[in-house]
Amino acid sequence: MNTILRTFLLPVIFFFSIKSGNAAEVKGYVKDSTGQVLPFSSILVKGTTRGVSANGKGYYQIQLNPGEYTLVCQYIGYVTIEKKVKIGKEDLQLDFVLRPRQYQLAQVEVSSNGEDPAYPIIRKAIAARKAHLQELTAYQCEVYVKGQLQLRSYPKRLFGQKVTFVEGDTVEGDTTKKRMIYLSESLTRLSVDSNGKSKVEVVSTRVSGSSSGFGFNTPQDINFYRNVIQVGEGLNPRGFISPISTGALNYYRYKFEGTFFENGIEVNRIKVTPKRAYEPLFTGYINITEGDWYIHSVDLMLLKKQQLELLDTLRIVQQQVPTGSTWVIKNQVFYPSGKILGFDFFGNFLEVYDQFNLKPRFAKKFFDNTIIKFYDSSNKKSASYWDSIRPVPLLSEEVRDYQKKDSLEQVRKQPAYLDSLDKIRNKITFGNI
Repeated sequence: MNTILRTFLLPVIFFFSIKSGNAAEVKGYVKDSTGQVLPFSSILVKGTTRGVSANGKGYYQIQLNPGEYTLVCQYIGYVTIEKKVKIGKEDLQLDFVLRPRQYQLAQVEVSSNGEDPAYPIIRKAIAARKAHLQELTAYQCEVYVKGQLQLRSYPKRLFGQKVTFVEGDTVEGDTTKKRMIYLSESLTRLSVDSNGKSKVEVVSTRVSGSSSGFGFNTPQDINFYRNVIQVGEGLNPRGFISPISTGALNYYRYKFEGTFFENGIEVNRIKVTPKRAYEPLFTGYINITEGDWYIHSVDLMLLKKQQLELLDTLRIVQQQVPTGSTWVIKNQVFYPSGKILGFDFFGNFLEVYDQFNLKPRFAKKFFDNTIIKFYDSSNKKSASYWDSIRPVPLLSEEVRDYQKKDSLEQVRKQPAYLDSLDKIRNKITFGNI
């Protein structure tokens, strides 16, 4: 029991304690200079790995105890800004307006053989890859995951049968075809040991809908220092080749797009393009620190032609932060989209990492054959519980979806519903497909 308290329960108790007592709420929006919201921006307490994320409409909220803090707001492709705040007993409205980054090109020269300046940077990042991979051989952290899938459109009939949604998604008089088909959130503890074994302990989970979420409803240990990246479930059993893998120069083209400074750290922005189509490769941008060659952040895309299965596109946005002598993931977002049998869907899955322990002590036989463990009553938490631990505010449509599906669950338990269940099962639904 003492081991359980030390390795699991105490960090969770601490997680709740920072949200209680005399804490005040800091809240606001993150937008650019034109007023456009910046979804899933990261808001950190400077000097820590603690923070929250804005939701899909750029709105964030964070609980802080009385005192003075510096809040850091980050969004890939925009200049990071800091704001000092003094927290008392009253809630505080604090908005952030970010401006696009300007990348400096003047300090870098093209080599005499015409090689793009990106290549020396990538070579150094590849050379440092193994060392960076070994720096974080074992760790423990909390991960909050929230995901949703929506329909853009769907066919009226499929295989001669009318398409209906028994979950209550049909709205009388609604002519749009947008439907929330999956919504989930969970609070988990991710543990990784020095042998590469990992274990996910699910403290609490909440699901609306019947999709598997392509595997994104649990923490994805996406580490681009590995040669091959495994993503989701069923998307490609072989995995995808990292832009800084040992043999990456055989697969990718690189273009230097400039440098920028963040907290005194110089960062290189590199555009990544596959040399050939139909290979399991990424397209997009990877940002690498100058001198020590850490991954600062990525904004990468996978396409169907790059051996992506089930989906048409998958965008991966990852933000890392320095802690101690290494860097760790703070915020990670997946944007899946696709079309199956006329059902056109899209979504997003946000992961917020917190409470890192870089020197964990695991109990003997902690890493057994169980990869994912669900604790008792993990799916029976109240709405007030979720409001107390959620690091990203729900959207209004997500609140409505939970309320609607919870109400339907109560209806399902009534005898009248059970008597007519066979009729409902005979109707075709997106979940059946």
